[in-house]
Amino acid sequence: MLWLTTVSTDGRPIPRPIWFFWDGVHIQIYSMNTAVRLANIRANEKVSVHFNSSTEGEDAVEMAGLAQIVGTSPLPSANELYMAKYARDIEAATDFDLESVDRDFCTLIRIEPVRTWTAV
Repeated sequence: MLWLTTVSTDGRPIPRPIWFFWDGVHIQIYSMNTAVRLANIRANEKVSVHFNSSTEGEDAVEMAGLAQIVGTSPLPSANELYMAKYARDIEAATDFDLESVDRDFCTLIRIEPVRTWTAV
């Protein structure tokens, strides 16, 4: 889980927790197709990503990046990296399944890291 912060059209930062995976170069996120974050990214590609820290507040990582909504992408169920990370969580869920993930969360966001800050 990470916190993705986009900026609303009126300039307000909007942080939301979200599932993600790393492809070796980019942070990738399958977003809910109707999420406001998509309109925010279309209007302003600059985002911030925050990873959870330790319970003492150590090991914090914040990353600034440029987000792009990918026009054509595989469904979550066909993405090996996504499924390797989240298949068990989807199988264990009681309020959604893989079919609903493919239907409702198939908009892929790709984030190119620009700057990283850590507190180790």
